[in-house]
Amino acid sequence: MKKATLCVGLIAGILTASCQAPTEAPQIATLYRNGSIAKDLRLHFASFDAEGEANDYNINNCQMTARLLNANVSKQWTAQGLPDVGFWCEPGPYREEGFAPAVFDAEYPTDAQGYAAP
Repeated sequence: MKKATLCVGLIAGILTASCQAPTEAPQIATLYRNGSIAKDLRLHFASFDAEGEANDYNINNCQMTARLLNANVSKQWTAQGLPDVGFWCEPGPYREEGFAPAVFDAEYPTDAQGYAAP
């Protein structure tokens, strides 16, 4: 009786494991910043890699953060007469290669889809 229970338990475990939907890897988004002197630098600022969320969750939150940072930094640096520094997002993990944009979206306050909050 014990052998039969063990066999059934093992088979049930194997079937359960093979019938579960595969878990999707999170869609990583990376927040970059350029340099105040070297505008073409790609400095890693943050990674958004929350698991278990909708595929656009990480990129939306990354873009919202970039817009908020750009609005804050632009106002602060312009008031001090300093060169613009900007933030931008790209899908995927950090990559050293690539281009820094010349223009940075900025909005405060903002939501994940880029709309000003009421």
